[in-house]
Amino acid sequence: MGPDLFRFILERVGLLVGCLSLLVGGSFQLVSPRVGSPLAGLIGAADAKLRDKAKAMGASAVVKVRYMPTGASMMSWGGLKAEGVAIRYN
Repeated sequence: MGPDLFRFILERVGLLVGCLSLLVGGSFQLVSPRVGSPLAGLIGAADAKLRDKAKAMGASAVVKVRYMPTGASMMSWGGLKAEGVAIRYN
């Protein structure tokens, strides 16, 4: 979705509340045994945190979410960076 179309949708549907960005650290505890993929567990955790953060800002939804993996380091198994846009419906 291009920026012009996104702006058009926001003007018709909702109000831009703010941009969100967070990091979810890699941990074996975040992996759901039902899903079976560590990345899927991190995405689920990131989604929940984005929704909570948006709700605290007074938003109704998070759109334009994107995920970027972070590398492993001495202190972490790696993780996931999640970014999105919080909007409130009119």
